[in-house]
Amino acid sequence: MHDHEHTHTHTHPHEHEHDHGHAHSHEGEGKDIEILGLLLDHWADHNQEHAKEYKNWVDKMNAVGKTEVSKAIEEAIALIGQADEHLMEAKKALIK
Repeated sequence: MHDHEHTHTHTHPHEHEHDHGHAHSHEGEGKDIEILGLLLDHWADHNQEHAKEYKNWVDKMNAVGKTEVSKAIEEAIALIGQADEHLMEAKKALIK
């Protein structure tokens, strides 16, 4: 909200101050917060689905001796876990 005073000169024979609060509609904010809360959960769940699939490929690559590949994928899985932690931090901050 922006409160400030300014003088208006009207066509009638006097001047006076008006305090304009410049109210902005916050109607959509609650809906956006609700939607984002749902999306954050969905994104974290979706990431975990991918992480499970990646883990299957880690096992397959280990089975054929491609340990460098499996290690790289394991690092990606760890990063997904970190991303999910950040998404959940965002959700906690959202509902404060």
